[in-house]
Amino acid sequence: MRSQGGDSDNIAVAVTLKSLAPGMLLNPGEGKLLDWLFNSKIKRKSGIGRRSHDVASERLLKDGQGKIYVPSRYVLASLVNAGRQVQHTGKAMLSTKQDSLVPGIFDLLDSELVLTDHDGSEAKWAPTKFPCWVKSRERRDDLIVRPRVKRWQMIVRMHFSTREIAESKARQLFELAGRFSGLGDFRVGQNRRSRFGRFVVSGWEHTQVPLELDAV
Repeated sequence: MRSQGGDSDNIAVAVTLKSLAPGMLLNPGEGKLLDWLFNSKIKRKSGIGRRSHDVASERLLKDGQGKIYVPSRYVLASLVNAGRQVQHTGKAMLSTKQDSLVPGIFDLLDSELVLTDHDGSEAKWAPTKFPCWVKSRERRDDLIVRPRVKRWQMIVRMHFSTREIAESKARQLFELAGRFSGLGDFRVGQNRRSRFGRFVVSGWEHTQVPLELDAV
């Protein structure tokens, strides 16, 4: 269905993203967590003697209903990275190392993207621990703790014009982002040895939505 406004070139799409194994590691690095890390180096050691579940839970973002979500800008960043593999016009790509057309082409309609399990139930998570390594590859005693959502899906509502990008290329961009960019910490696009954060496009549905954006 074409979006409101009478312009047949403008379309709104609800894209369903579904996780691939081994899931996604969350670490928002914003809000209270960012303030906590920024204001006191001493507090960074406060994980000593605490349960890994408690430490990992501090890395979760939850909305007013207690549902786990990720900011839509994480998806946008993944699309920007994947844009280096998608042609826009001629030999020009959607993204380069320095710049990208992606943020100007796509309007993501929600600032918070709620995670659910594959069956639509509440997303489940568990703490995952990694040893902390220095550049010399010397093992240290301290650990990196992250909440891992093994199975997740989300719906990304967006609006774009087919005058700026063909719908087939828009979907290709999402598919490449899922394979080579990913979401979350230690994602596939961040670490060549990691497979976290990968996803597939399991749904692509035309919708009708108001043009006012929630995302900021």
